Amino acid sequence: LPGAVSARAEGTRVFDNANLFSESEKAEIERTVAKVSAKTKLDLVVVTTGSAEGKSSEAYADDFYDAGNYGYGSKLSGALYLIDMDKPHSHQHGGRRDSVAFEQ
Repeated sequence: LPGAVSARAEGTRVFDNANLFSESEKAEIERTVAKVSAKTKLDLVVVTTGSAEGKSSEAYADDFYDAGNYGYGSKLSGALYLIDMDKPHSHQHGGRRDSVAFEQ
């Protein structure tokens, strides 16, 4: 999963692998994610992809979140917002963390 592991230390939370956003849009999303994360005590991650590597969007989002070692506090609370341009519908997954996948 491109970028998930190495970016954890850098604090990156926006991974635009489908190249949907301009640099200024990515920076604005990063700022918004940081503000919301601080207020909610949730580790928020935004990911776009053009290919879920043959996985369902739910599985791709879960694997990306787990590979990046994301999560806030002892319960590893957080959410991942996935835009999967390869799939025609949306999916939301809940649990100790949420992986929300919106597909084109």
